[in-house]
Amino acid sequence: AAIDGEKVYTSKCQTCHGTNGEKSAYNSSRQLKTLSVEEMNEAIKDYKVGRVNSTNATIMTPRSEERRVGK
Repeated sequence: AAIDGEKVYTSKCQTCHGTNGEKSAYNSSRQLKTLSVEEMNEAIKDYKVGRVNSTNATIMTPRSEERRVGK
């Protein structure tokens, strides 16, 4: 089944990362608009395997189980 990336972003990411990925979530993450697809996927993987130990990890780890960017 096709994934509606806009719908996923709006419901799961936009609150912390901004409408266009311009925000640094919790003033600790990189702005999504500055990342390549590869960098986003690597960051998601890092959360998934537990390489990230931060406040963001508690929020992002469950989301990392859901999907990778561009897949």
